[in-house]
Amino acid sequence: AHETLAGPWAAPFLVIYGSLDGDITGVPQTGFAMFDRADDAVRSMVFVYGSIHDRYNTVWGDGDLYFGTLGAQDLPNVITAAAHQEIAKGYMSAFFRQHLRGESQWAGIFRGEWVPAAVSQADPAKLKIYTQYFDTVKTVVEESGGPPWNWQASTIGGAVSSTLPAAPQENMLAALDSHSPHETGGLQLAWTANGQKLQFDIPSANQDVSGYAALSIRVAQKVDSQSNPVGAPQVLYATLHDTSGKARSIRSDKFAEIPAPHKRQYNQYTKSAMRTVRIPLHAYTIEVIGTQRVDLQHVQSLSLDFLGNLSGEVEIDSVELTK
Repeated sequence: AHETLAGPWAAPFLVIYGSLDGDITGVPQTGFAMFDRADDAVRSMVFVYGSIHDRYNTVWGDGDLYFGTLGAQDLPNVITAAAHQEIAKGYMSAFFRQHLRGESQWAGIFRGEWVPAAVSQADPAKLKIYTQYFDTVKTVVEESGGPPWNWQASTIGGAVSSTLPAAPQENMLAALDSHSPHETGGLQLAWTANGQKLQFDIPSANQDVSGYAALSIRVAQKVDSQSNPVGAPQVLYATLHDTSGKARSIRSDKFAEIPAPHKRQYNQYTKSAMRTVRIPLHAYTIEVIGTQRVDLQHVQSLSLDFLGNLSGEVEIDSVELTK
């Protein structure tokens, strides 16, 4: 339960895990922990709302529907066996074609940019898929790697400031939130009014980000937080500021949903599961009337501005500029 794919064992890998999995539930044992502990290779994770463990092949049957952690209220939310098989075939085929055949056109599936057609048509009323993605070519702005915990000092070496009503908390996510499935550190933060923000300053040596494709952030709504909209997505704005004073803000939901947690009948199994939000950097440079075009060769700071909902509570990690 404590495998770490790093160093000489590092290789690209894919995790597929279901929000209603009745077999694998503890923090050290789920696909989240394996994903979090890995390093040194491209890795992807697909978290499927409504998915269980045993339907990913035709041998195990539906045992975890009846002998696992599901309650009667969970059963109507389980996606069909056919949908499980389309997910397995679609994502596994794309993964092997990308990494064994070198077919780069499949990478967008794992970055959350699109879903295989057969998957999107399988049980569409219930099926929702949220991805995590790590590349190896990147500049890390903030990665909560471990103690000493100090939210005001970022990985990239710039200052971190906040106008939030309470200071962000930084620690292992499972220590901050009993519903977190993650075996990694992170920041937990809450806002109470539009316009509050968390800002990362970018040192001068790292201000040219023009060679990267996207701003990438892992983020989750905190389970049972009264600050989040009930059963609805959360929204943040990612703002880049350049050295000439120009800035542009991009809404996260233009590119990826920060979903409400998938509630379980037995609430201890509901997960504050992070997903990766990737915002293309070209979105900051498109000519748009009434907005400023940011110079990607001279980015001075990145701020997360909370303008979408009047309040919220989220957990974030892995703030990166990446390919």
